Amino acid sequence: MSTNERGRMLAECVSAATHLFLGAACPGCGRAGLGVCIACRAALEPAVHRVERPRWPQLPPVVAGGVYKPPLSHLVVAHKERGCWQLAWPLSGLVAAGVRVIAPGETPGIVLVPVPSGAQAVRQRGYDHCLALTQAAGRRLGVPVRRFVRRSRAAGDQADRDRAGRLAAQQDTMVADAVAGRARARIVLVDDIVTTGATCAEAVRALRAAGHEVAGIAVACETVVRGRTHRTSRFGDFSGVDG
Repeated sequence: MSTNERGRMLAECVSAATHLFLGAACPGCGRAGLGVCIACRAALEPAVHRVERPRWPQLPPVVAGGVYKPPLSHLVVAHKERGCWQLAWPLSGLVAAGVRVIAPGETPGIVLVPVPSGAQAVRQRGYDHCLALTQAAGRRLGVPVRRFVRRSRAAGDQADRDRAGRLAAQQDTMVADAVAGRARARIVLVDDIVTTGATCAEAVRALRAAGHEVAGIAVACETVVRGRTHRTSRFGDFSGVDG
């Protein structure tokens, strides 16, 4: 028996034991074992693309590392809602890949800013999932993370609202620290999912109002819009940066 075969058998035994005694299972597919299984790890390989929507708000380039469908969608939900904080690191690879596309060769001059979570949601979850995701991406890229944006009031649950309702609910719910007194940095906003863009649009508005330059928005994944075929955009189209 080769060393690789022995290692694989040992890993399978450990996975079976953790499932039997601890109930451990892959958060992506539910397969017995410890951590993300080999099959689901493939969903964490970046498929970087520009996100486009009809009647998109006035946003800088939005880049996603993947598409919100199983098993990636299960991993994102497990990180956000089920306390699987250890998924911040693997999911951050999708965000980091998007940042490299938004600012190719310029990461030393970039600052990552997480989209602020609501205070009630953070209390219920026990931690700020978007901040954890952003910090992990910052470590991958070797760039700073700053919490320049914060909630000034709650926006409420977005799940059952259409695009217009989400945009209206998010309006004027965030404020940002002013640029005055610090060197102006190029900001890449970070979130786990983008659907209508309402939350990101409000964060961009607050940052711009405070004098910041927003180079783009990097998200782990985008939701699939009903009735639209997923497609990628040419990265050469990313020249537009707000001033």
